[in-house]
Amino acid sequence: MESPDGNRAKSIPDINWREFCQNALAERQRLTSNPLTTGDGVEFTFDDIYVPLGLVEKVKKEKRPGEISPEEGSQFYQPEKEYEEVTRTYKNDEFFAQVLKQGQSPKSQGRRLAVTGEPGAGKTTLLQKIAQWVAAETERDVAIWVSLADLQERTVEKYLLQKWLKDVLGAVRVTPEMEDALALLFKSGRVWLLLDGVDEMAADGNPLGTVAAQISSWVASARVVVTCRQNVWDAGKNALEGFDVYRNLDFDYPEGVGQFIHRWFARHPELGERLLAELAQAGKERIRDTVRNPLRLALLCRAWQIRQGGLPETKAGLYKQFEKALYEWKKEKFRTNSQQRKDLNAALGRLALRGMEQSESRFRLREGLVTEVLGETDEPLCQLALQLGWLNLVGVAVENPDERVYAFYHPTFQEYFAALTVDDWGYFLHHVPDNPSLGTYRIFEKQWKEVILLWFGRENVQKEKKEAFVIKLLEFEDGCKDPEEFVEELTEYLYGLRGWIEYFYWYQTFLLTTSLITEFKECSLTDEVLLKLIKMRLDNGGIDENNKEFSLCYRPIQVTANASIQQTFKERLIKKLVDILEDIDIHIENLDSPQDSMDLAIGTIVNVTNILLELEPINEEAIATLLKVISSVNNEPEKLNKSPEFLRKAIKVLGKVAPENYLVIECLLSLIKNLLQFYSIASSQKGNIDILFHIWEIVDSLGNIASGNSSVISVLIEIMKTANANEDTLLEKVATSLIKIASKDKFAISELNNIIKDTESEFTYGERTYILAVYTLAKIDEPKLKYIDALITTLKNTDYLDMGSLSANKLSEVVFGIPEGIVKLHRLMENGNEYIRCQAAYILAKIDSQDKSAISVLIQILKKANYKHTQFEAIFALNKTTSNNPVVLTAIMELLKDINNGNIPIEEDIDLDIFTQAMWILEKFTPGNEQAILALTGVIKKCIKDNNGNFYILEMLKLSISALGEIASNNSEAKALLIQVLNHFNERFIVKSEDFDNSWDISFWTALSLWTIEPNNKIAITEIIDFFEDNNYERHEYFLYFWRNLKHNEQYASLVAHFKNHLTKKTRDKDPDLYYYYYTLIWHCAQNMPYPDFYEAWHSQPTITLHPEAPDNIPVGNTLLTQSLETQINDILSQLQPTPQTYPIAINIQSLADETDTGAICQELCTLIYSLALPDTDIPTVSNFAQLKQQIINVKRQLQKRHLALIFHDCKPHPPLLTCCRKMADANLGLHILWITDETLEAPLRGFPPNQDNLLGAMQTWIEEIC
Repeated sequence: MESPDGNRAKSIPDINWREFCQNALAERQRLTSNPLTTGDGVEFTFDDIYVPLGLVEKVKKEKRPGEISPEEGSQFYQPEKEYEEVTRTYKNDEFFAQVLKQGQSPKSQGRRLAVTGEPGAGKTTLLQKIAQWVAAETERDVAIWVSLADLQERTVEKYLLQKWLKDVLGAVRVTPEMEDALALLFKSGRVWLLLDGVDEMAADGNPLGTVAAQISSWVASARVVVTCRQNVWDAGKNALEGFDVYRNLDFDYPEGVGQFIHRWFARHPELGERLLAELAQAGKERIRDTVRNPLRLALLCRAWQIRQGGLPETKAGLYKQFEKALYEWKKEKFRTNSQQRKDLNAALGRLALRGMEQSESRFRLREGLVTEVLGETDEPLCQLALQLGWLNLVGVAVENPDERVYAFYHPTFQEYFAALTVDDWGYFLHHVPDNPSLGTYRIFEKQWKEVILLWFGRENVQKEKKEAFVIKLLEFEDGCKDPEEFVEELTEYLYGLRGWIEYFYWYQTFLLTTSLITEFKECSLTDEVLLKLIKMRLDNGGIDENNKEFSLCYRPIQVTANASIQQTFKERLIKKLVDILEDIDIHIENLDSPQDSMDLAIGTIVNVTNILLELEPINEEAIATLLKVISSVNNEPEKLNKSPEFLRKAIKVLGKVAPENYLVIECLLSLIKNLLQFYSIASSQKGNIDILFHIWEIVDSLGNIASGNSSVISVLIEIMKTANANEDTLLEKVATSLIKIASKDKFAISELNNIIKDTESEFTYGERTYILAVYTLAKIDEPKLKYIDALITTLKNTDYLDMGSLSANKLSEVVFGIPEGIVKLHRLMENGNEYIRCQAAYILAKIDSQDKSAISVLIQILKKANYKHTQFEAIFALNKTTSNNPVVLTAIMELLKDINNGNIPIEEDIDLDIFTQAMWILEKFTPGNEQAILALTGVIKKCIKDNNGNFYILEMLKLSISALGEIASNNSEAKALLIQVLNHFNERFIVKSEDFDNSWDISFWTALSLWTIEPNNKIAITEIIDFFEDNNYERHEYFLYFWRNLKHNEQYASLVAHFKNHLTKKTRDKDPDLYYYYYTLIWHCAQNMPYPDFYEAWHSQPTITLHPEAPDNIPVGNTLLTQSLETQINDILSQLQPTPQTYPIAINIQSLADETDTGAICQELCTLIYSLALPDTDIPTVSNFAQLKQQIINVKRQLQKRHLALIFHDCKPHPPLLTCCRKMADANLGLHILWITDETLEAPLRGFPPNQDNLLGAMQTWIEEIC
């Protein structure tokens, strides 16, 4: 094997890694609260007081298809394909079973996880539990713990080789053989690398980027779990975007808090009961909320145990109480007088502040600094700090192993003592408007937020000082307004109070203020701040009290405002929300506006109640308000058929907060019955498609709140029986809800069995309904094996690939833990046809990613499948289920080799799909892998050599370039190749105008990959900026990729300097989407740049010289101007690209120009469609619209796409042809028709004029919006 330094290892020592690693972790298994409780014999184990915390996972939910209604107008300003964030909650051991064991995480399949939370939220404790779980629940895996603060400027790789390896093996020196053995261990895929405290590491400005860069080479083969403070993780765009993020939830009150207190006071239960009684007192709401944090609750318990009385109101008060309690508790062993305590606190404050001011390792204090402030370790102050446990020895300095390193017991105590030392708020903010480089702006540095909060909570700071600081924050002007004096920037959307001027950094000062007022209850501006915060959070803005108009605000502002709402003055905020509801009711009564404005007002009510219920889930007034809103629509059939957008949100909110609420359930049942009258789920005459979305939402909500409700179960069963088989989403949702609410319900079990029997005997119901009925029964009834048998039979016998995939998917969800079912799947994998074997192997690999037989079958099918679709299914399965498996990677390398040698041509969509999956596997599992880099460079060179404008070659080239950027960090050969690609395509752009789009397309992806490999590469940043500076071409879809790849500080200043000029009223009026993208980009830069740097960039001129424009002397014969309109259109149509769900078919229907006979039109269309889509298939005979539609659906199924986009050209619309097209077009069946014509067409048809600007971009966008 290769050693880490690239040399050949002589021999690999046989090391029992599992034993050594578990021994090394023993010290990590102490509770972090023990150091301050062991002095008098109070020490806890995990089992003594550990209470599992909830975790939430950020997942993505697709936007609904179709037009955007006025009620959700803010979505016009969201990036294309933006997703709405929702959360999934894990309780008790669900996280360990589902995410760690089964790898059920959306991005990384359990291989890249991040645990975030505020200080003391239990992040380290959860990491300790993960280490325990690895030891207890795996046979060969090992957990390796790295406290990132200990790196001290070393990389993770160097730390492991130089420090960790030496310590764990107890070696005098580390030999190359030991290093090789460790690298081999990592490459085996058995390592869980636990990286604790990203926020505590020494990193200049971007610790997340530092960690991302260091998870490379052989280290990247490990499963990685990191912990990080929430404010650091959320600070702008994240370099660890590929990690699945789980946030520690605080304890519930009173259940979780009570459980922890009872365990803490198990030996003295009367003390625990008294503490619980004190917490339950009126007026203690804020402290109750404060101590839901595990560390603060532990501190409170310890302080109560010592002092037994009095609860503080602020975090600073809590730490002050604990500080006093600690001195009382330690006085028997280390007696101190008041002057000694005062002197020690002052010295600790100075030390804490000096540590916070360090640019690196803020929480790791070198001995030189400690002794400079406290005196030598044998002198009174320093000795006392160590005896009391305020300071602890944690290691030695990297630069000087003879110099010891110390740390406060917990970083929050360092922040507390630092806050005690600051006399005036000018230490945090000294604004020099015309020259910020001379000012002080700690308010914008995330590491100071907690210190500022604690400063505000100090009782010995005058109220007037705090008030002055708040006013200064609210009136902050960053001097970075629009270059064209576009001061209205956002005030047109979101009006300000007291004339606050809303610039990029003002939002940061404002959102900081929302947190500060929680520690400053006497603040006179609290109500105004809370009102402003609410208006920023509202999806539709709010009612402007001056002009009674509604306002919108941008997505980044909403996201940050939402985070602040969760951290601010809860009681006051709830009261303000209730007041707003009452005010809006009054406005509605006096509003002389059209119905759209009325609906928007009601939509605002729904949004306000949503916030209210997020803060207080069982708020009866909010629930009653939502019921009133729904009833107002439900009682008016005319309005119900219009289906206002706010209705769906009201349904969704109730589905989250009203479990088993009888009134809510009855209201939703009534509503769904009425909606079903306007939308027929049993026929093709559907009605308003928006109504279907509401039905979906009601089904979801009832599944969340109506457990065991017989009326709801009956309605859901009836929907399953009557819904057309094409209503796949509705049927899936019904099955999911029945699983949630009908476990062991006799009526549901009986009715679902009747569906199965009737389908098996008389084909009463469709195959989809049958599969979902079987699946539901497997979830709610016992024994499961008979239902597993039914799903296996369906998989074996179905004639439709989509039904086979559905059966396999449902099998994978029910067979886990059923040994007999797994045995049957193994038999199926061994004896079925290649498609069935592939599906069975996929299921088995999902159950156990290390199942060698399943992986072997998938690789065999990938290599030797008779059908390309099955080959795709195999590589898709490998991508989704396997980790860093050498056998899989070898198969991928062989596939790329065959492609490079020309043995596997890429000439169809399915070929490109297979290649795409191969690239994704390489991106995930081969960072730094030289073989993978070599294979990708080979593909890139071949694509450039073979490039003749072929679509598939260009797509391969883009995918290969993108993958190379992901795995070849700092690789000089990859960088050189990408620069060659840039030069090649830039030359083609200048010489041949017909290559313009393709050249720019490839250039962008190449520059982005080059930028990823080398973040400060001037060539890359020049190319990217040049790309976006040219506004003559559609660039919106690329903007998202660009924005999401922003990871490094080096590029921010250039981007601000260049793109600030696009934040103009002219840009916003002409292209709101483009304005939004530029705004979001610069918002991101502001979130990550020091304010003085941002100010300088904003007021500077671009320093990068862009590429020259194309020369004016391009031969005219090469331009579109000399081409006929027909040639132009054919050229454009040839460039249309399918999406994962939609397949476009461009059809020249000139032959139907004069045709009026219905039967002839149907047959000619059928012939044209089959000839283009399925050229090797016999063309069926049709004579009417119904037969034609059925044959088109068959085409869709054989293409394995949910939607077909038929694009007609070269024929003017005439009545018989239009009638046929209107009857064919059906969005619910996935049939969509676009016509290139100057004539205006009515829905469901869509028309674009042939001379429309950027016709290609317009049609491609239409295709991509179909989902």
